Amino acid sequence: MQTLPIFVHIPKTSGTSVNTLIGCNYEKGEYGNITADIVRENRERESPLDPKIVLRHVLRERRNLVRCKLISGHIPYGIHRILGIKPQYYVFLRDPATHLVSYIRNSNRTTAAFLQHNMFSPKTMGYEFLLKLLNCASLSEMLDIVLAPDFCPTGNSFRNLLTHYVSGCWYTEQVSLTQLNVAIDNLRASTFVGLTEEFELSILMMAKKLKWRNVIPAIARVSPDSGVYEVSAEIRARLVRPLAYDQALYEVGQDIFHEAVRAEGTRLTEAAAQLREIHQQLRRESPKNLHADEQNSIRLWTDLPMPEPFEIARALNANLSPASPLGRWREVCAAA
Repeated sequence: MQTLPIFVHIPKTSGTSVNTLIGCNYEKGEYGNITADIVRENRERESPLDPKIVLRHVLRERRNLVRCKLISGHIPYGIHRILGIKPQYYVFLRDPATHLVSYIRNSNRTTAAFLQHNMFSPKTMGYEFLLKLLNCASLSEMLDIVLAPDFCPTGNSFRNLLTHYVSGCWYTEQVSLTQLNVAIDNLRASTFVGLTEEFELSILMMAKKLKWRNVIPAIARVSPDSGVYEVSAEIRARLVRPLAYDQALYEVGQDIFHEAVRAEGTRLTEAAAQLREIHQQLRRESPKNLHADEQNSIRLWTDLPMPEPFEIARALNANLSPASPLGRWREVCAAA
């Protein structure tokens, strides 16, 4: 049976930054981004997060998808069953409280941008809810809506989103202990588990697993308040029970991740330190390239010329010194 890598892009877990590196390591047509393809082809502008829309697309395109060298997108674990392949799943997890707050704020920014560009119709899944969320005056008000017991337009996707994706239930039902157990089994069976909080270490290990010739991603679609906004102790305490399943999954993911880091030794940590310095420099010199402003959001989701973060990633890799820690790590990846 054919083996195929599948990158499950959970929103707000550094997935767009990962995609800048995917684009540097495969030619056009060699990899498939299911979410982007749905957005480009969908004249009705239906949500690419609607399970029925995704299933329809994958069923129709399965013969083309299995020809790819890698598949990515906002897709659930289990998509390999439709394709009839042996999967190698790759996924990034993130601290659940920080993840939820980032996801809410990103939903607001994206909704506002898409409304301005007439790309967000009432047919979109969760349309009324997103408008209500957009009009909230504070994070506390947003949480009142998201955590309400009667809120369930998409299986209450704002709660325990990590478990929604990794369990494969993916917006079709509310998460329970059953889905958590499935998600933990899926996580342990995955080829790679990364952490957003340890992005540099994670992306370099992913590069080794996939034998990538380029190892430096750009940082893309970072929240404008990233690095300065922290989830308060009060908000964290409020989220303990609602995010209990995600917290359990995240802690299992941490164990898997740290064990993999220990196995790699000092070459990985030295390369990650250099990559961290590069990203810090990018943040200082080109902050406008990091954020998902209105224009960049539209360009990322439509078939327009390559956004600047992708060009940055290509240039960074082209100028990499072979003698540097990252240059040596690239040799490790090639020999893996």
